[in-house]
Amino acid sequence: HGPNGDEVIVQHISQHGKTWPYWFRRMAGNINNLGNYTLSLQAVLNESGVNSFAGKALPSHTIKFSVTEGEAEKFSVCMLEGPFRIGAPFNIPLEFQDEFGHVTKPYTKHKPQLDASGLEMSYKDVVVKSSQLIIKDIVALGTVPTSAGKSFNMVIKIKDLEESSQTLKIRMLPGPPHKLTVSPTEEIEIENGSDA
Repeated sequence: HGPNGDEVIVQHISQHGKTWPYWFRRMAGNINNLGNYTLSLQAVLNESGVNSFAGKALPSHTIKFSVTEGEAEKFSVCMLEGPFRIGAPFNIPLEFQDEFGHVTKPYTKHKPQLDASGLEMSYKDVVVKSSQLIIKDIVALGTVPTSAGKSFNMVIKIKDLEESSQTLKIRMLPGPPHKLTVSPTEEIEIENGSDA
């Protein structure tokens, strides 16, 4: 069933031999796309494909079936929205695929583990939105030496998947200011208009 009506993906005529029954070819790799399909079995007289004899139609049978996505076996990280700051919450969306690369529905039972050398990582929750699993309110704690930030390698692991981890490079900027330090520490008196 294509967008422009029914289309034939593959067609075989199988012969009956004296020493073997009907022989059907394996159709591996032909039906990998998701969608609705119809398998039509039609008896024919010979290789010409004639499907009637003496004015009567020869036996036929039709089987309708659907190909749907399988269980999640791997995942990928979707587009990230930065900038990312130490101590400020952010989200990471994940997309799950089956063994053939079809997008499949994630489940909240998938509990990601986040690790990044030099950072302490935590998150509040995971939420399913459409075909994505969103890791919500991730907070990274650690030291970033300059206002330009620092890059970290973050590993996201999800148990029970065939391909259970993804590594991404993430640039963390310093968090919002929470303390003001004034130097020198001794008291200075300044008069408006003076050169002090």
